[in-house]
Amino acid sequence: MTKKDVQLLEKVQHRATSTKMILSLCLISYDDRLKDMELRSLIYHTLRGDAIETFKYFYGVYHVDSSTFVTT
Repeated sequence: MTKKDVQLLEKVQHRATSTKMILSLCLISYDDRLKDMELRSLIYHTLRGDAIETFKYFYGVYHVDSSTFVTT
């Protein structure tokens, strides 16, 4: 996922949470809206997913030949 993709998806989430359908939330900051709605940013989910996948590789959930990861 590129930085541009992340920015586009964050923009959609930002717009969705600032909608006037939720009047009590439209006047507060984006970060506060996410907290009030118990949502996380896309960056958080991306980093969390990467950490989970790294854990799986490290603890052998995936059976992969690690010699293919590093080349000289």
